[in-house]
Amino acid sequence: MDDPWFTYYRGRGRMQITPRNAKGWAALVAFVGVVTGPALLVSPHLDRNPWLFVPFFSGVALLTFVFIRLAIAKSERVDLDMSAKDLEEFRAWKRRGKR
Repeated sequence: MDDPWFTYYRGRGRMQITPRNAKGWAALVAFVGVVTGPALLVSPHLDRNPWLFVPFFSGVALLTFVFIRLAIAKSERVDLDMSAKDLEEFRAWKRRGKR
């Protein structure tokens, strides 16, 4: 597997995804651009037809869901409930398996 694009922190009641390298930052910037572009195009027309908000919001929700799934798929997972000793043992086991 290539170097992960994101780091996915998962713990009791917590989920955080952060970009890890240039590919992760590029994906995040692309996502923001894909959401911002249509928002700028739709916003002037909302005065005349407020129902345009419904498909726009649905599309943004779908894109956000897809982006989160992509980020989780391309990330290194860190379980915050795991102790430091368990995490180090897990990483050592993972390194042994790659050889």
